[in-house]
Amino acid sequence: MIDPTFIQNLDAWNAYCKKMYDNYNGPDAWVVCNVKLEDYIFKHTPENFYGNNHYGVRHPADQEVSPDTAVLDRAIPDFGHPINKKFCEILGLLPPARISINIQEPGGIIPPHYDTNKSTLKIPSIAEKFNELEWTDHKRYLYFWQDQEIGQFFQIGNTQIKWKAGDLIEFPFFARHTTANSSYSPRKITAITGILA
Repeated sequence: MIDPTFIQNLDAWNAYCKKMYDNYNGPDAWVVCNVKLEDYIFKHTPENFYGNNHYGVRHPADQEVSPDTAVLDRAIPDFGHPINKKFCEILGLLPPARISINIQEPGGIIPPHYDTNKSTLKIPSIAEKFNELEWTDHKRYLYFWQDQEIGQFFQIGNTQIKWKAGDLIEFPFFARHTTANSSYSPRKITAITGILA
């Protein structure tokens, strides 16, 4: 059973994720498919993200948020947006999913961390199933809009991800991950979290 109060204790959550990963024998990440999707235009806003949402991370972005100090520029499509419906259809997720379209500008870094996925727990179709679901029912995916450029990094667990435009990658929700962009170009990905229908 999912108890949403559990993630309020970040020490306990991080320890839970670490234990899950330490006992996990599968791959850190795998390509589900490669599919070209319509790239809608969204208004991305700068977000600190780490200072506010992650425990034990001391990072230059742990300050007043501005375009110069943002860790990511982020857009969250409405649940009814066609891109949300498309990802749910491709992945077989219970609609809607939690979708976040992230742009990491050159020079941006995100330290290693575990996600609590607390935004996903607020989706009504998931919240009403807490008694039926386990934490392991959470499914995590990344969609890469562009080919990887030299200097763009995404690590999940002990695996450095290699990607090309259109790759849709799944990874365990309990895997620690980190990113950096030392290229000359912004890196755009979409993070998708949901449960299977």
